[in-house]
Amino acid sequence: MNCLLENVSVVKKDGKQILLEQVYIRGGSVSFMIFPDMLRYAPIFKVNKSKTKTNFATIRRAMEAHARISSKNKDVKA
Repeated sequence: MNCLLENVSVVKKDGKQILLEQVYIRGGSVSFMIFPDMLRYAPIFKVNKSKTKTNFATIRRAMEAHARISSKNKDVKA
């Protein structure tokens, strides 16, 4: 997860603090992040359960119909 951070304060090893306007961090170098608690209940992160629920019965019927059509086409060609 790549990140673009704005208004960042960086503390160097010697204790100096530097304020940076923007910092881009590659996802591979991120090991730990803390997000504000208010994000937990933000509406943008609400999951619509009807969209995420997989209807396996519908998928199964579609696969069976595809298999029937494929087998009929093989019989006609032979």
